Amino acid sequence: MTHTRIRTRRQFLRDAGLATVSSGVLAALLGTTASGCLHRRTRSPHIVLILADDMGYGDAGCYNPASRVPTPSIDRLAAQGARFTDAHSPSAVCTP
Repeated sequence: MTHTRIRTRRQFLRDAGLATVSSGVLAALLGTTASGCLHRRTRSPHIVLILADDMGYGDAGCYNPASRVPTPSIDRLAAQGARFTDAHSPSAVCTP
């Protein structure tokens, strides 16, 4: 005779959360990641994608010094990173 234990959703989520936290703590103590590889500090790129409605290519000051719209934060991000100057969208409207 098999006994099935009925668990509520709250109990399941609590147990799953405890298992996740405990495996993370164990991995941190052992110096490995969940996949078992040694943890190496690698610097991955940070990517910021800005989608703005009704903003033209020349509205940001980093692309058009004569722009009438002040965009100091976008200009600072562009000065510190890479800028893309040629992109195309397959949509005829501003959906992308």
